[in-house]
Amino acid sequence: MRQIRISAGAWEAELAPPLGGAVVALRHDGVDILRPAPDRAADPTALSCFPMAPYANRIRDGAFQWEGRDWRLHGETDGNGHSLHGVGWRSAWTCVTNDSAHALLSHTHDGGERWPWRYRAEQDIAIDTAGLHIRLTMTNLAATAAPCGLGLHPYFIHRGDAWLQANFAGVWMSDAAQLPTRLDRADRIGDWTNGETIGAHGGIDNCYSGWDGVARIHTSGHAIVMRAQGARWMHLYAPPGADFFCAEPVSHMPDAINRGEIAETTGLKRLAPGEAASIYMQIGLEA
Repeated sequence: MRQIRISAGAWEAELAPPLGGAVVALRHDGVDILRPAPDRAADPTALSCFPMAPYANRIRDGAFQWEGRDWRLHGETDGNGHSLHGVGWRSAWTCVTNDSAHALLSHTHDGGERWPWRYRAEQDIAIDTAGLHIRLTMTNLAATAAPCGLGLHPYFIHRGDAWLQANFAGVWMSDAAQLPTRLDRADRIGDWTNGETIGAHGGIDNCYSGWDGVARIHTSGHAIVMRAQGARWMHLYAPPGADFFCAEPVSHMPDAINRGEIAETTGLKRLAPGEAASIYMQIGLEA
């Protein structure tokens, strides 16, 4: 598997375009900032960060209605039979351009059972003295309007001491199948505004709304800052007893396409033919 290394100053990242366009390592002064991928890893869930497009997280039963027509997806599912994380994370990406501190990765989907609409996704990935920068963009290549959702799925190291501080407006409570049911107050699971240890309330697999785009993470002696644009939601995933947790900037809530609510509530976008949408994430250290 061909990997690409980019670096600047004390920062370096390793990318694996054929493996879902994923980041497989992010280090500062030789120390891991994201959970590193094991040698010869083949599953994106074992990597450091992967992109989610053309939707993030789950679609109930892989079925939905869009502009008067019923659709059913056939592809990656979770343990409950819901479609999961889109197409891009399970597809090979191509390196379009690359230099010592930058890479542009591209993935084109031609439609079909995994997603009916053609699209092109690009990741503009850069390293500088402030850390890692990823801009994920999706362009609708279909002849008709298409739904669009985007996300990035970083894995942070958790050795029992990981701590998160972020400002949210609310949290979506989920059913037994991990799909959102109702919006509750932001501190219903964790007082993240004042900062709290990951795992203090058991396992988490919930989406937080009204995020201001800044999160501070303390783990393994590092004070990490994550900043995002175009992502007013954060999905927190922290399985009980795991040595990682995920704080995922996403442009919409899970199963947004089946909610029936306005886009302002769900975050799901409608892209006209040729239209594009993007999100941005930076991971750095506190000054």
